[in-house]
Amino acid sequence: MRQICIYLFFAVSLTFFGNPASQLTPYRKNSKWGYVTADKKVAIPCAYDRAHPMVNGLAIVYKHDKGFGVIDAKGREIVPLAYDEVSILRGAMIRIVKNDLVGFLGASGKEIIAPQFQNLPGSSQGFFHGVVSLSRYSDGKWGAFNKSGKQIIPFIYDDMSDFSGGIGWGRSGSKHVFFDTTGNIIFTRPLAEVGPYSEGLAYVRTGRDKFFMNTRGEKVMDANYVSVSRFHNGVCKVGIPGRGRDVSYGVIGREGNLIIQADFDHLGDGFFNGLTSFQTDGKVGFLNERGQIAIPPVYEPAEVTDYNFNEGYCPVRLNGKWGLIDTSGKLVVQAKYDGLGNFKEGLASFAIGAFVGFIDARGTEIIPGEFVKDEYGMPEFHNGLAMVRVADAEGRISEGYIGKTGIRYFE
Repeated sequence: MRQICIYLFFAVSLTFFGNPASQLTPYRKNSKWGYVTADKKVAIPCAYDRAHPMVNGLAIVYKHDKGFGVIDAKGREIVPLAYDEVSILRGAMIRIVKNDLVGFLGASGKEIIAPQFQNLPGSSQGFFHGVVSLSRYSDGKWGAFNKSGKQIIPFIYDDMSDFSGGIGWGRSGSKHVFFDTTGNIIFTRPLAEVGPYSEGLAYVRTGRDKFFMNTRGEKVMDANYVSVSRFHNGVCKVGIPGRGRDVSYGVIGREGNLIIQADFDHLGDGFFNGLTSFQTDGKVGFLNERGQIAIPPVYEPAEVTDYNFNEGYCPVRLNGKWGLIDTSGKLVVQAKYDGLGNFKEGLASFAIGAFVGFIDARGTEIIPGEFVKDEYGMPEFHNGLAMVRVADAEGRISEGYIGKTGIRYFE
């Protein structure tokens, strides 16, 4: 079945590669899509049923009767519209899926890895540290290729990880074999569970023994926790049982010492603008990197995601409404909205009832609330474009892109 993953592709691909103002912008005319210049002159006619943002001069397009493909800024087909899925990866590699088989092309459309591997749900199947781990369709065995299409790890393993921290592993039975990015074996060790490497450490389990392991396969310190995240900037979030809760969360350093005591019902998964959210007794506040309370817990928990600062601001909920705080905890936009998105590129989306618009950090309405709210999330700007939803006179919903001044790239 063909899948159109609009929001996912838009967020990921533009974050990786950028979308300079000189590139063309997707434009919808009625139900057909094409591309226009910055002054909305048609550069590629509206002949497609879906058009994604340009990525370094390439764009994914779709036609109902053909499938997904890739065109360049002149409208030439680089990848024919014949695939069930297409995505542009970091480094301008192109991932293709046809009849549930995965392969890879270069930026010119030349085949790098033939489509003969399983399209596995929940698997990234992308290149990490220049290596992609794949499962062969014929027998389910795992191996790996580099970006030139050279097989660097043989297809003999029962399972395989993505590469992280420059290291990946393949499992054969209970034995884990660890590789560097050239496919050379670093060490072998029997393990029951292995987490990704980050900052030279990986969480592992052998039976009841839980510990962090270095890149030589040596035990560095115990990790007897209910849950463990990965190290980032020298710290790692952990969960500890008891203390009046099912799990209490804290933060350890590289020596295993608790630098933030496990006294919280919840902790954010990282520090953003030097702060991480915490939850205690049903309220949310923020800690600094020294474990000190920087913003007291007065806010209501978010239902879907953690509170994270971005560009110095964070949406928070107070008395059932949403506002915006800065890193000092000052409420710079009063809590009066039914929804508030993350602050991106100087703007945050707001929701009042069923409609969405955009405000700046002073709460000034830059783009009026005239777009239809999406139940799956709030729109955000990425490299000057945001995907929004509009309703016609009969209530039918369609989608299109807008610029940061509110200019509409659809009609």
